[in-house]
Amino acid sequence: MLAQINRYAKLNGRLAANSLAGANSALETYFPEFAMNFDAIESDPNRLSGQACIRGTRITVRRAVQLVAQYPDRAELTSEFPELTDEVLNQALNYAAAYLDDHVETWQAA
Repeated sequence: MLAQINRYAKLNGRLAANSLAGANSALETYFPEFAMNFDAIESDPNRLSGQACIRGTRITVRRAVQLVAQYPDRAELTSEFPELTDEVLNQALNYAAAYLDDHVETWQAA
């Protein structure tokens, strides 16, 4: 399993510049166990400079993840933002996790 995750992480770096559809297609082809459905996420170069957003809104995935952190009670969050259903929030969290790169810095002792 760890080897598959490492392969996925390497592929993830190459997919970062691709479209959502391209990334999903490649994931489904090479790693079907990691393929995720991001139908609630869209990226339009004419909206918010192409940032990944919740479909049909101007709420970025980044903002949705922030809201999950700020509202520990999901019921309160969904009452204030009815377009952010549990399914949409889960997709936003999975999208953010899938496209984050693990970056390790090594420091040399002086």
